[in-house]
Amino acid sequence: MTQKTSKKSLSRSQLFTFRLLALTVVPLVLLVGIELCLRLFGFGYSTDFFVQTELDGKPYWRENPKALWRFMPPSMARQPRPQMIPVEKADGVTRIFVLGESAALGDPEPSYSMGRILKILLQYHFPDQQFEVINTAITAINSHVILPMARELTEMKGDYWLVYMGNNEVLGPFGPGTVLGDQMPPQWLLNLSLKAKTTRFGQLLSGLESGSGTSSGKEWTGLRMFMEQTLKDSDPRMESVQRVFQRNLNALLEEAKQSGVRVALSTVPVNQADHAPFASSDPDGLTSEEAQLWEKSMMQAKQLLDSNLFVEALNALQQIEKLGESHAELQWLIGHCLSSLEQKEASLPYFKKALELDTLRFRADQRINHAIHESADLYQGDWIHLVDAEAALASKAKKGLPGDDFFWDHVHMKFQGNYLVALLTADWIAKDLRARFNLEVKESSQWLSVRDVAKFLGLSLWSDYQMTTQMLQRMNQAPFTQMVNHAQRMERLKVQLDQQSRGAQAESFEPQAAVYLGLVRMKRDDWVYQDQFAKFLESFGHKKKAITTWREVLKIMPHYLIGRYQLAMLLGEDASTAQEAEILARALIQERPEAPEFIRALGRSLYAQSRDPEAVAAFQKAYELREDDLESVMMLGAALDKAGQVQEAIAIFEKALALNSELKAAHQSIAAIYRRLGNEPKALEHEKQVSTAELEGDEEIVELF
Repeated sequence: MTQKTSKKSLSRSQLFTFRLLALTVVPLVLLVGIELCLRLFGFGYSTDFFVQTELDGKPYWRENPKALWRFMPPSMARQPRPQMIPVEKADGVTRIFVLGESAALGDPEPSYSMGRILKILLQYHFPDQQFEVINTAITAINSHVILPMARELTEMKGDYWLVYMGNNEVLGPFGPGTVLGDQMPPQWLLNLSLKAKTTRFGQLLSGLESGSGTSSGKEWTGLRMFMEQTLKDSDPRMESVQRVFQRNLNALLEEAKQSGVRVALSTVPVNQADHAPFASSDPDGLTSEEAQLWEKSMMQAKQLLDSNLFVEALNALQQIEKLGESHAELQWLIGHCLSSLEQKEASLPYFKKALELDTLRFRADQRINHAIHESADLYQGDWIHLVDAEAALASKAKKGLPGDDFFWDHVHMKFQGNYLVALLTADWIAKDLRARFNLEVKESSQWLSVRDVAKFLGLSLWSDYQMTTQMLQRMNQAPFTQMVNHAQRMERLKVQLDQQSRGAQAESFEPQAAVYLGLVRMKRDDWVYQDQFAKFLESFGHKKKAITTWREVLKIMPHYLIGRYQLAMLLGEDASTAQEAEILARALIQERPEAPEFIRALGRSLYAQSRDPEAVAAFQKAYELREDDLESVMMLGAALDKAGQVQEAIAIFEKALALNSELKAAHQSIAAIYRRLGNEPKALEHEKQVSTAELEGDEEIVELF
């Protein structure tokens, strides 16, 4: 009887074990098998921020743009700055990483970023020491992305980190106002999701969930994507933003401390004095009489401000000040009036309050900078230093708070602002290096001036003109267009552009080219100088020299997408080099199949080879991907015309005119077609519409073919 019971009990135990194995081990083996099969067949992508490659037989780390696909849809992910970082750091080299978002990257032109300036300052100060400054900042990311990147950087032999982040905590990945994915998921779910996406099976499930392997159906269109994502200052999620940011920042600092990296942690200044709020929440609970007074006073004040009648405008605004205590625009207007009346101290609280109340939260507010101060206080020691850029810029700002004297727009600094952040950082690093290694400095221990650094980096009238042009185009779009002082800021930029325009004129080519050529020869291993020189040559029409220079760029940075694209576009203009352009374009499309720019480059090369049906198909696809892109529209029209599909060509050129009614190239193209068809009245009708103004980018479109 005992033996039977024992056997029966053993059978139950075995049954339980088998069931446990079936529920755990079998699915695990199945998942591992699926994962191995997916990897074997090349499905998926590496989620590392840096992947190893070789150049001239030496190992390097290069950036991995697909790493961002864990955090946002691939079609929305921004391209990181190209990098080639030696795996083996040479003796005597001090390696510095810059971590952050687009402001740290140096937008609108990373060639003149705080990282580039920092390297010049330190190299000149310590001529016998070598410095590598590697800018890992990427547009539209935030601390959720920067933290895992920092963990990876601990393995890359960095000596110092410059951390400059905080502008994108609300609207960046996983923030409460993001359009790049889920908003504020629970931390455990976020961690699980990000971990799952490091596996090929997780990537497969993610692709099936989104309905596409590589695209979410959305396209990056800049800040206007976030127009509806407003958050009031009183929204309880704002406290969560600060808490999550501080947790991520502290985790980042802990990683640095444990790995022996020394950190320059910067506060984040923003444009407060000259950048009106993007959006405001309407005053609550107004009576009908109060609402009428509000509308009347605001309208009156704006009219008075248009005439620079600041005293009268201030009086009108103060009538409704108590009604609009939570209205960002009102607070900024009062501050602007006081500042214009040279009441600087009185204006500051209003500018500061306007920042906190701005409901489109593209700028780091006081919650973010308070968190940075708290983290710096928490992690005390000689390995960490607070770079109080916010206070430093305010102390030098004309209006007592940073404005257009330091910023292009809301957060992106001009050269002077980047110089100041770099100088504060360089000063601490220099003191730290001298204290630890007794390094010798140059005989004159003074730091290079902002003007001297600008010369070393090749900042020219031409580059200023290019940046101002870019900012004019950007700020002529929403949400900038809804700012109360938009017209005035645009007018100032236009005046600035006019002053810089001689830098883009033919007579200025030789002296500027001599400077670029000197820098290129002095720093042959620095691809950024070559990159700027190639763009400079191309803009002045020196296309053969530009092709040669782009080839030099790609010797140093062979995977550089923009360089390969620019080379393909130039080669695609000539039938003798169009085949090489086609090869380049097809390789680019293989890497980014839904990039209309690369498909246009392919179409251009096919057009030059007189493969008209293929060219039309390529341009048609580029147009379908981005119907509001004038270059794609005009190229498609020209290809259709060349292929003999004249009515279709006219229809496409008409669509170009719908995007820009004064586009000379479109009117001229339609007029030429009608003249060939013998329709003189129609031809003359379009010729009369040709504006005498030289529109920006118009001539380039005229000369595409």
